[in-house]
Amino acid sequence: MLTADAEDLPGAGAGRGLYALKHTPYFTSIGIYTGGEDLTAATVADPSYQSDYVVLYRDQIRDTLDHRTNRPLCDVAFINDSLEPSRQNTEWYFHPKFTDKILVISITDILPDVQLFIPYGADYWCQDKFPIAVLAAAIRCYNVDIHSSPQ
Repeated sequence: MLTADAEDLPGAGAGRGLYALKHTPYFTSIGIYTGGEDLTAATVADPSYQSDYVVLYRDQIRDTLDHRTNRPLCDVAFINDSLEPSRQNTEWYFHPKFTDKILVISITDILPDVQLFIPYGADYWCQDKFPIAVLAAAIRCYNVDIHSSPQ
């Protein structure tokens, strides 16, 4: 895999993206989302905790941001969300034997030079720090009912 400038994701703030260097077959492990193994939900929910790299998957929390260097600890942190479900080509996964690890796997065959995308979820996007166009794309992508949702 290779990190490079991300494809145009207007207003979403994507700077770098992760790209396949070679053909990646369906259900291939892309990597492990590492960092913050000792974090709790209360810690990351505190308004003073700042990171765009927090992942909550099932009952596991990870934050791959190295707060000393302000850089991600693993390459899979560079996988962006396209906000278009048809472009998502990876997803979060627990291996039955390694349930303490959050893996990223391919959910399609991925050709060389294709950018990897993973769904971040509505909780990530539905924040007032994003422009209206990004919020609208997130609402469409994640089917958020803005009339009844607290997001």
